[in-house]
Amino acid sequence: MRDPDDGHGGQDVVDEGLYELEVMRKAVEWRPDATICYHVVVNAIKECIMAQAQLATRIDERVKGAVEKVCKARGQKMNHFIEEALLDKLEELEDLEELKSLRKEPTRPFKDLLRDLKLDGLL
Repeated sequence: MRDPDDGHGGQDVVDEGLYELEVMRKAVEWRPDATICYHVVVNAIKECIMAQAQLATRIDERVKGAVEKVCKARGQKMNHFIEEALLDKLEELEDLEELKSLRKEPTRPFKDLLRDLKLDGLL
């Protein structure tokens, strides 16, 4: 299957991906672990078919070099590495917002909590 970033257009990837999915689905039907294989193939094809947008940015050459080095060592594409890093950062920011709202919740002394747990027979 062609890489969606190779300039040949996404439709070729979709067509090839759907064809490969059908071939692989038929190939694994007789195996006991066919369900697992099928789900792995489906998820792999979905990743190739998902709508993608291009993002251009300027970064320090040393950062780019470090990312390239890590990706090469892990056998991972830079696009995938950067997308995961962006998703991780977005999740961190979301968690920080949740933390801010948790800080506004009322609290009680630890000794009161221990007393209540003892009364409930949990300690």
